[in-house]
Amino acid sequence: MPCVNVDKFAGDSGYQMNRLWINIYEEVQFSGGTQRTFECFLNELDRFRIPYGLCFFSRKNGLFVDASTTHNNLFGSVSPSKRNAGSKYFEYIRRFLPHLPGTKTRSLPAAVFEPGDVILNIIGLWSHSHDIYQKIKVIKSHLKMNYVCIAYDVTLSALPHLTWTSEFADRSPPEIVTTDLFLAISKSTRSDLVRLLEKTNLPIPPIEIIRLGDRAATGGETTLRAPKLVPKSFILFVSTVEPRKNHILLYQAWQQWLLESATTVPFLVFAGAKGWHTDNFLRELTLNPMTAGKIIHVVPNEGELEWLYQNCLFTIYPSLYEGWGLPVAESLARGKYCLTTPVASIPEVGGDLVGYFSPFDPIECLSMVKRLWNDEKYLEALEARIRREYREHTWTDCIRQIFGHLERHFSWRANFRGDSQWRVEHTRSNWQKNSVGHR
Repeated sequence: MPCVNVDKFAGDSGYQMNRLWINIYEEVQFSGGTQRTFECFLNELDRFRIPYGLCFFSRKNGLFVDASTTHNNLFGSVSPSKRNAGSKYFEYIRRFLPHLPGTKTRSLPAAVFEPGDVILNIIGLWSHSHDIYQKIKVIKSHLKMNYVCIAYDVTLSALPHLTWTSEFADRSPPEIVTTDLFLAISKSTRSDLVRLLEKTNLPIPPIEIIRLGDRAATGGETTLRAPKLVPKSFILFVSTVEPRKNHILLYQAWQQWLLESATTVPFLVFAGAKGWHTDNFLRELTLNPMTAGKIIHVVPNEGELEWLYQNCLFTIYPSLYEGWGLPVAESLARGKYCLTTPVASIPEVGGDLVGYFSPFDPIECLSMVKRLWNDEKYLEALEARIRREYREHTWTDCIRQIFGHLERHFSWRANFRGDSQWRVEHTRSNWQKNSVGHR
């Protein structure tokens, strides 16, 4: 269980044991890949018994609130099988965090920080307003703490037409005023973030690169409620249904294929929760007699998602923009070939082990899908190469990278209470090279 009473680190001289605080968002309004990252990160800390606290900034009180005890209650009350995207995991957080509208924030104690503590914003950019970050800056400066923010992508600023709001169009993230270190999840995200931050007149903090783990935690039922699906009868697209993920391209491609040959077309499975601005698309998908029954939308739990990955013919990911591209990595980690797009960070994930098509060309996409569907030996050869060459990256690897950066920048070390062989290591991979320094 997470803990905030941390013993002093008794390691090398020059190092002091400080506490890690995970900054959650007061309104807990994130989902999809960010939610799964949050879960996997906390699961990894729990697995190795690394003490940490949970805190959020209360707008009402103007201070950080300690939600750690509440979090303990949460994990004691929710079984691991329910801690997944498919079971609306964050409905449980809403239930156990009494700071939501209509409740009393003062029922939770103020977070008590010590000099040298690290606050890690795992929710990402634009998680607080500019005025709140100004307040956090004052608190942080007074207590001599360090604020670290994970940067997933810059979609809200760079591609507002693909999000739920235009409020942040072409604006730099407010985290710049208080962040001591950014952790970008890809080289592409780092480059995009630098371009945004250069529009300000403020010094750019260091930006290091981390790589997320390739697999989310598994658990839950494995009986999928889609009786038409049998192994090797379907192609899988894992993603929240939202404009940026480009479901409409596959919808167009499948309509064209069904016009040509309605009897030999495989099922296409959209696996993911409903996102924003998709009501009309999902309505058409459901009512269109041509695609009804051939394109299937499911919201799986982790056990069901694992079944889909293991039993699909291959995966497809037509995204228009990514900060990383977790479903591509998840596919490769399971030895599954993926057709995807050469945009943003995706080539960092897939390299030459995946196939690429234009995110604006359903005919090119369909041609590549047909070849894989019709040539079993060709697909088997591609999968054999993945099994030989792809190195899976674990969430343990991710935690090592994060803690390595905290140690290097802040002389900070974690207090490990579990496996004595598990230690923070400065890996020599490309993920940690070429950090962006102070300007």
